[in-house]
Amino acid sequence: MKKFLVALGWFVVIAALAGAQVRPAADSTLGDARKAIDTGRYADAEKLLAAPAASAPGGDAALELGKLQLYVGKKAEGTRTLQRVINASAQNTAADFVRLGEAERVLGQFQQANADFRQANQLAPQNVAANIGWGELFAEKYNRSDAAKSFQAALMVEPDNVRAKVGMAGLMTDANPPAARQLLGEVLNKDPTYVPAHVLMAQIALDDGKRDEAKESLRKALASNPNSLEARSIDAAIAFLEDRKADFDAKISDILKINPRYAEVYRLAAEVSSHNYHYIEAADFAKRAVAIDPDDFQASAALGLQLLRTGDESGARVALERAFKGDPYDVVTFNLLSMMDSLDKFVTIRDGDVVVRMSADEAPVMREYVVPFAKDSIEKLSKQWNFKPAGPIIVEMFPKHDDFAVRTQGLPGMIGALGVCFGQVVVFDSPKARPPGEFSWQETLWHELTHVITLQMSSNRVPRWLTEGISVWEEAYARPDWGRETAVQFAQALEAGKPLKLRNLNEGFQDPELIVLSYYQASQIVDYLVKTYGEPKLQAFVKAFGRGLDTEAALKETYGVGIDEVQAGVDTAFDRDFGPMRKALRKVDVPQTATAEQLAAMAQANPDSFIVHMRLAAERKKAGDAAGAIRALEQAAKLLPAIQGKQNPNVAIAEMALEEKNTARAIEALDAFLKVDGNDIDAARQRAQLLEPTGDAARTAAAYARVIDTDPFDSKAQSMVGRAALQRKDANAAIRAFHAALGGKPADVAVAHYDLAQAYLLGGRAAEAKTETLAALEVAPSFEPAQDLLLKIVGGG
Repeated sequence: MKKFLVALGWFVVIAALAGAQVRPAADSTLGDARKAIDTGRYADAEKLLAAPAASAPGGDAALELGKLQLYVGKKAEGTRTLQRVINASAQNTAADFVRLGEAERVLGQFQQANADFRQANQLAPQNVAANIGWGELFAEKYNRSDAAKSFQAALMVEPDNVRAKVGMAGLMTDANPPAARQLLGEVLNKDPTYVPAHVLMAQIALDDGKRDEAKESLRKALASNPNSLEARSIDAAIAFLEDRKADFDAKISDILKINPRYAEVYRLAAEVSSHNYHYIEAADFAKRAVAIDPDDFQASAALGLQLLRTGDESGARVALERAFKGDPYDVVTFNLLSMMDSLDKFVTIRDGDVVVRMSADEAPVMREYVVPFAKDSIEKLSKQWNFKPAGPIIVEMFPKHDDFAVRTQGLPGMIGALGVCFGQVVVFDSPKARPPGEFSWQETLWHELTHVITLQMSSNRVPRWLTEGISVWEEAYARPDWGRETAVQFAQALEAGKPLKLRNLNEGFQDPELIVLSYYQASQIVDYLVKTYGEPKLQAFVKAFGRGLDTEAALKETYGVGIDEVQAGVDTAFDRDFGPMRKALRKVDVPQTATAEQLAAMAQANPDSFIVHMRLAAERKKAGDAAGAIRALEQAAKLLPAIQGKQNPNVAIAEMALEEKNTARAIEALDAFLKVDGNDIDAARQRAQLLEPTGDAARTAAAYARVIDTDPFDSKAQSMVGRAALQRKDANAAIRAFHAALGGKPADVAVAHYDLAQAYLLGGRAAEAKTETLAALEVAPSFEPAQDLLLKIVGGG
């Protein structure tokens, strides 16, 4: 939930707090004041609230007055007013404790606010105002689960309560924007003038890249309240995105006339800028937020997060420590500082413009791979795209996924994410962050480094669908087993009519049901553009966004066609490229009791059905007809060669071939499988082990190298690769492999030191060879090969 939504909760029109004993005259005045606040007549509201607040300093009017004074920048007055509310309020009813909690929350007294909301809830569990206020406090402190419970409790009593619904929608904006949009639609159907719903709807539209929709939502918000600071702030941020600098400056000036200390205007500009890849500008805006109000600890926290994204870790720590000192209950600030404590212990390796940081525990293995891979990738991509990105390029690799998530957004989670690019800073999961075989760290890093190119090449203006599409397309371009994990699911989605049109594709990246498909679909649109118009045109297309063009204008300038023409071409290409796969996946009714003979007849009648051939293979295997089963599997493999995991027919072929003692056929099947699913570590290891007894040293070494690609910490694979390098007299390759084998904590440490010693000696590094030999003998003093090697080194032989 975005922090600005919490502030909006101050100015929601709600019924008088349940249980409050207020005189009728005061009720009328308070209602008039709230209406004035809702319509942006803040001075009128202050006048209306002044007298009842003075006569009842612990009452609801005083609470509203204090909030309003803070909202318009009268910090000293607002603080005094709210402190009087806290000191003078009764403490008898749920309404009393809600009033206290609201005042304390606004003043940053979060622990006491939590206690008072809890007390209100204990006195009246169904009190709507108590549950909403508590929910907003939880949301502000990123406790989403308890916030959701509180909002749901309020909605159980009042199903149409707009404030509670907006609170729930705010919790959904990151994880499920379509659900948030639906909830906001319900709110606006009930109350079309409800400003918080319009503002949140604008934010969701902005995240989808739909600025016109965002502007329309803001127009409606400002029609209801022309002085809504939140709506005006997002409107100003859009002006920045559209390069309307004079307009942006004027809008900011107008906002600061309403509240000269409104740091939120720049914090929101930073947030919107960051969501649109303008990371350096986001940090600058966050600095301005802190300059306006150094005591706004949310602004300091935002500055810390944005500085981290630009690689300024020392500046980030200063800002975060200031934020934490002012608000020790902010979870994001605490998480980021804890993560930075871990980051401070990382090993840093610099090679030219590439700076790699990794855990000291992983460095003995991964420094041998990540640094050269990152440098080589940048060089290859720069050459391919005719563009040299600004450096240094900072690459940070995290052995714990939650640390990566915190480094990215301040909170753990991001379960589906593997890496993130911030323009010149790339962060990603190390192979240790997930079980071996779950993903390829190389594929992930290649993907993110491609973003470095496209983001910088477009001056950080490329739309998400295009930068993600290019990164996935580049994966497949680099290696045949990369970038195709979702091909079969995409064919199924096409058959079901699920994929979005290009015009709306950015929405797919905000939809949990479509995001994975949208990545692949975007890559296929890029593939269509390249095959139809060539790579130079794609480069020109990316650059066009750097001049401020939108997708329609950039397409027409670069390709001479608009979105609709491209969509027609893409549709034709999808029908052609995915037609056979869709046909193979179509449902065929196969009786559960069908015999092998019946299935064979069905296979003849349905030669393009993957399901029928797989069922036929299973029945033939059950009947003991291994050769016939393999023939059926081979046909299924032709129909769907790209299918991933155990569903791939070649996995079953390998198993059956081994049962028949046909090692060559098993290896052939595993070869075919790994060409489309390179992350399957079990299959990669099995193939390497099957090749080992064949005597084909080169092929065996290549197979173990493939294991290392997926799991660099596999000491046996590293040792096998190292020994193959020794045989071909490649000292550097042997040293790298044996060094990694030792760092991977091998079963036999003495042998690992001995192997590395041999590699050093081959490379003419006698001193290091001696050190490793002595290390081997320290572990195993009677290890004869090491004794012989030491004599050879000492004797100079």
